[in-house]
Amino acid sequence: IIGSTSVVADSAGSITFTGTTYNANQQIYDSGSAANPITLAGGGATTFTTTDDALSFSGALDLDGNDMTATTGSGSIDFDNTITGPGNLLVRTTGTGYFGGAVSGLTTLTTNTDGLIHINAGTITTVGDQEYNDYLIFDSNTTMATTGGGDISFNRDINADTGAQTLTLNTSGVNHFNALVGNNTPLASLTTDAPGSTTINTTAISTNGNQTFNDAVNLTSDSALSAGTGNITFNSVLNGAYNLQLNTTGINAFNAIVGGVSSLASI
Repeated sequence: IIGSTSVVADSAGSITFTGTTYNANQQIYDSGSAANPITLAGGGATTFTTTDDALSFSGALDLDGNDMTATTGSGSIDFDNTITGPGNLLVRTTGTGYFGGAVSGLTTLTTNTDGLIHINAGTITTVGDQEYNDYLIFDSNTTMATTGGGDISFNRDINADTGAQTLTLNTSGVNHFNALVGNNTPLASLTTDAPGSTTINTTAISTNGNQTFNDAVNLTSDSALSAGTGNITFNSVLNGAYNLQLNTTGINAFNAIVGGVSSLASI
């Protein structure tokens, strides 16, 4: 494809990609309705590439067993509706990205470094890892889950849009917080489920309400957890030879052994 392209189906239509490489300037794919499918059928890895121009998908995107890489330089990448798998999805932009519908059944989901991704999906579910190397803003209450024990990693700062958005993480793998949480606009609450563990490798996690860690927590950095008027609750073991500061006008609850494997430096 040379130049810009816009493919728009009618209200009862669909879009199917039978090739594997789509290079152009601005690319807009609209299946005519949110429920109408946009399907990858190239039989392998499919790439969409622009040079600092927008790439958008308006319709129910189905990877259908194909891996997909979307690369736009500084251009935006918008997924306006649902995304289903299986397949690995790699999103690469130093501009902005947008997930506007539920994501389910993907094998893995990875975003690259130094972009800004808005998440308005409600749920993001993969079998394997979710790795976010971009800054994230949550526009709605969000549950991120892996069904096959994958890790969920936040390698850049994450924030709420207005401070009213909650984040729930469900995995039997590891939740990795490798950057600040709520440093600009705190989440309303943060909850992890019981299987798996959470590694806190950041200096600060801030919410306006409850922080509830139902899985084992490992500190790999000095960290301050701040919950406004909410409670900070540890329902499983807590370890790590680092300093932990808890800031809340609510209740700090330790419901399991602290320092049983690795004593904290201080609380």
